[in-house]
Amino acid sequence: VVGICAIYLIFAIIKNKGRITVKKLKKQEQPVVDKITKKYDETIKRDEQIKNDMLEKEQLKDEIKAELLENIKDKSKA
Repeated sequence: VVGICAIYLIFAIIKNKGRITVKKLKKQEQPVVDKITKKYDETIKRDEQIKNDMLEKEQLKDEIKAELLENIKDKSKA
């Protein structure tokens, strides 16, 4: 059994170009998982807030990158 698993993992690594990913949970499954892991409402809210903060930071980073690239292009044209 271990050998079969090893062969499968080697095949998966080759197929995915060195990356192994874990499938994300479906939205219907998340409440069940939260109950199993005993996450409380406060913890869930805090996790959601952290997620939103991270998304905002990523968007801000992307905007700054776009501005910098635009400035570099403008300077190279001049």
